[in-house]
Amino acid sequence: MKKKLAFAVLVFTLVLSASLDANAQWVQTNGPYSGNVTCFAVSGTNLFAGTGYGVFLSTDNGASWQIASTGLPANTNVSALTV
Repeated sequence: MKKKLAFAVLVFTLVLSASLDANAQWVQTNGPYSGNVTCFAVSGTNLFAGTGYGVFLSTDNGASWQIASTGLPANTNVSALTV
């Protein structure tokens, strides 16, 4: 009985700690202002965001963004990125 109780307490503790760590910390920045962001990718210090109008790049943790979809047709909906 003690083993079952100890196991239940352990599981409860793990679930509680996991749920507390899973809360995202989002901070609004200045963009990218081109529709909804549908995907993200990270490569080193570069953050890429796919939107309904192409790909945007941030090199300062999302404080500023620049268009990075050179070569794609205008207003290309990007729904997946990979690095």
